[in-house]
Amino acid sequence: GVCQLILCRYVAAIESFKAATDNKERQYFLGLCYQGQHDFAAAGEAFDKALVKGLSEAAPRQIEALAYSGDIAGAVKALKVAKIEGTADGDYLEGLLAELDHDIDKAIACYDHARELQPSHPEATFRLAYNLDLYGDDEEAVELYSECVESRPVYSEALLSLAILLEDEGQNEEALHLLTQVLTANPTHPRARLYYRDVESSDDMYYDED
Repeated sequence: GVCQLILCRYVAAIESFKAATDNKERQYFLGLCYQGQHDFAAAGEAFDKALVKGLSEAAPRQIEALAYSGDIAGAVKALKVAKIEGTADGDYLEGLLAELDHDIDKAIACYDHARELQPSHPEATFRLAYNLDLYGDDEEAVELYSECVESRPVYSEALLSLAILLEDEGQNEEALHLLTQVLTANPTHPRARLYYRDVESSDDMYYDED
């Protein structure tokens, strides 16, 4: 199950974890799988079960799931209860809530501070990359997305975003390689399939012109 999760093969991983002994780790990993599928309601439920079973490390992920599911008030309340102010997770979650409230400058500042406390923080790194990408800072975004790609579990959205930026720079072979990784883990990923066809098509046009 863990290996499948690392490879972003969420459906297979969920089946493996469901068949395993029910404990706090099982619920936590199930939550990560559901989160990878963007099923934040199911993710939040799994993380809540992990917390009830005594896994305090599940608190940041539960707050994250609440925020992404649209329960901002619940996320704010849970963040206060978790008492993780001044930590990398706390700064990341404050940034996420600010971003969802459209306060991008505050969000970027929070993500930056989270990375000062924990340079390898994967969630803060990805959200910082995403927002810098939107602001047009492609160079910094590429560096940050590249960091995300090296993390485990792999961020499929980071692979996709980095592929798009590399394709914009004419690095089609590298872009196709990243998109292939996304599609290997999730063959039905709609955006990855669309971009793969687009990059492949632009590659064919390039060779035809030669």
